[in-house]
Amino acid sequence: MGKPHPLLHTGGLPVQALRAQFPVLAQRIHGQPLAYLDNAATTQMPLAVQEAMQRFERHDRANIHRGVHTLSQRATDAFEEARATLKRFIGAGTQHELVFTSGTTEALNLVAQGLWAAGPGKAWLRPGDRIIVSGLEHHANLVPWQQAARMSGAELVVLQPDAQGRVHEADLAPLLTPNTRVLALTACANATGERPPYEALLAMARAAGALTVLDAAQAVGHAMPALAELEADFMAFSGHKMYGPMGTGALAGRREALERLYPLRLGGDMVEWVSYTAAGYAALPARLEGGTPNVAGAVGLAAAARFIDGIGREAIDLHVQALRAQALAGL
Repeated sequence: MGKPHPLLHTGGLPVQALRAQFPVLAQRIHGQPLAYLDNAATTQMPLAVQEAMQRFERHDRANIHRGVHTLSQRATDAFEEARATLKRFIGAGTQHELVFTSGTTEALNLVAQGLWAAGPGKAWLRPGDRIIVSGLEHHANLVPWQQAARMSGAELVVLQPDAQGRVHEADLAPLLTPNTRVLALTACANATGERPPYEALLAMARAAGALTVLDAAQAVGHAMPALAELEADFMAFSGHKMYGPMGTGALAGRREALERLYPLRLGGDMVEWVSYTAAGYAALPARLEGGTPNVAGAVGLAAAARFIDGIGREAIDLHVQALRAQALAGL
């Protein structure tokens, strides 16, 4: 592979100390030390995250929001503190709210389905509307929009990448029409690592009157500007791609945009009142969090955010760039 990239041996990151936080890496596979290269699919969990979840399960496990006993109150506090931690982590502003989900896929489905599920005359998406996605998207940011187009009568249009796998502002401009209602875009393509100019693309779409959706699954752990600085109405991310537990994630967004979504999970904790024939939905974020949440998972996700902040996202990103440069040079 040639000489290591300079950043890999100048003390940018305490690599050995950080490696010790991941016991899974101490094992040997086929007689060789494990070299785990599948972080784009799922990162491993450091001890700090595992221990935070264990503390909750050992001391505070209880149902939240509805109980008056001590454990319920402590669990509720832990859940809401996790929400506050994650809002700070992503740089949410006062206009934003964060809804816990099982991951990016559920978060994107919550948006795509929530924009048509209210039905004719009430849904955001209507016949003749336009939905734009890029040709770089993960299936989770494509298939839900295919379904949304079918169910609403909207048109699905793809912003095609060039021969180098990049998308451009000049190609988006002619796709934006008065009927464009949604632009859904990745912050980092899962297959290639391509980082589109999403700041500019989101701003163009929002200026045209569209709702903007950012899939930040591959970027939130190391290379994301603050949400408050982006023209994103919605941003989705997963815990298992940022050193957190599987089956966790969030949908963050502007409250006015989140309020447009018809809730997909109807039942406990997302209602304020219920009769035999009708129900009144609760305010955000509870309105979109029906059912018993993964409280330990939320605690773990917040611990992962603190773990990343303790290292520094810029330092992590520089290390990733250096590893990639060394790999490219070697290849």
